[in-house]
Amino acid sequence: IRNVKLFKDLTDEEIKPFLEVMTKRRFLDKNIIFLHETPITHVYIVASGKVKVFRNDLSGKEQIICVKQQGDMFPNVGFFRKENYPANAQAIEDTSLYLISLQDFENVLIANPQLSIKLFRILGDLIVDTQQRLESMALRST
Repeated sequence: IRNVKLFKDLTDEEIKPFLEVMTKRRFLDKNIIFLHETPITHVYIVASGKVKVFRNDLSGKEQIICVKQQGDMFPNVGFFRKENYPANAQAIEDTSLYLISLQDFENVLIANPQLSIKLFRILGDLIVDTQQRLESMALRST
């Protein structure tokens, strides 16, 4: 969990409540983890293996959005927006994932408000980083 950007600045003591609500689950190669447009119930962290995040276009052709590896968390919108999964996710090799339910995550934050402040700061840094990368790509010539 130390490799997950969202938790990178937390102490061992601050990480402990999150570890207590995480479960670990194994997905075999080609197993679907979640489907696009189903309600978000969990956020996942890759413990080992690889996960393909993809969508299908109107003609049914698969469009790979990204491949998640050890330490990656997905979906990125999971904890902070009550909506549906933005894409499909499928194991592309035997994979172990840590799962955190949205309700458990919120309960940890309610019980530990100082963690909320720290996580907001980390999220702010991630947003600035993403914005800078987008600006960099937009300003480069094709």
